[in-house]
Amino acid sequence: MALGNAWVAGRDEYAFFYNPAQLTATTGFNATVGAYGTYTRLGALAAGSTVGRVTLGWGVQIVDFSTTPGAQWPFTAGTLTDFGASDALSLVTTVAGQMTVKGFRIGVAGKYAEDLAETFVVPGGVSTTMRGSAVLADLGVARALWTGVAGLAVQNIGEAGFDLGPAHASVPLRVALGWSAIRQVGPLDVGVASEVGARQRWLSAGGGVEVGWSWIEGFSITGRAGVRRPEETAEKPLAVGAALTADRLALDYAVQFFERNRVGQRLTVRWR
Repeated sequence: MALGNAWVAGRDEYAFFYNPAQLTATTGFNATVGAYGTYTRLGALAAGSTVGRVTLGWGVQIVDFSTTPGAQWPFTAGTLTDFGASDALSLVTTVAGQMTVKGFRIGVAGKYAEDLAETFVVPGGVSTTMRGSAVLADLGVARALWTGVAGLAVQNIGEAGFDLGPAHASVPLRVALGWSAIRQVGPLDVGVASEVGARQRWLSAGGGVEVGWSWIEGFSITGRAGVRRPEETAEKPLAVGAALTADRLALDYAVQFFERNRVGQRLTVRWR
């Protein structure tokens, strides 16, 4: 988030949500929690392990929010900062595998996506729950390039869409290309990340910069800032963040800005 959502060439526990070729083996524990506005909550877990030449991993992300009954679906990021009388939930679970072949990291992921939304039938105010789901696949490749890493991912391969009650939404195929690198500049570690993506008449772009400083081995602080092309007016292009590593413990925080002075926040906690 703090690097403009440009993570198709990034690498951490959650990178395979963007590109399965960047799946990373993990040690210890990590979890992400988030909040959008006052009423929306997010949670995510991811893990990976290496078995021979293959790295296998899994991840899950769930968002609990609310909407106005009868709100237009599919829901958008701006919906997350609103409050309505209709409860809703969005879930994605992913399993992935990655291996290196002649210098290329190649990955594949299968994922299950689901939306739940409560609606009110009038007269009488009767509440019903609508559910829509889809099974999809992602493919990705990554390779060292220009002293950094280049990544390419094709996401949402499979079903043409799914229904939520009487509404139907497509799950558009998305193609993303990006590059990331990190360099030591004097006492600082400077990193950059960039990405362009295309799906169904929409071209996105984003990128960011991070600067880190370590005063002793195992301890460091990092600041991040990123921008991206927002898909709706409710989103602002800027996001910022910071990280603290203290021996085995690492904390990553990011904040994204929305209209009406609302924000989305995420905190990842890692213990090695």
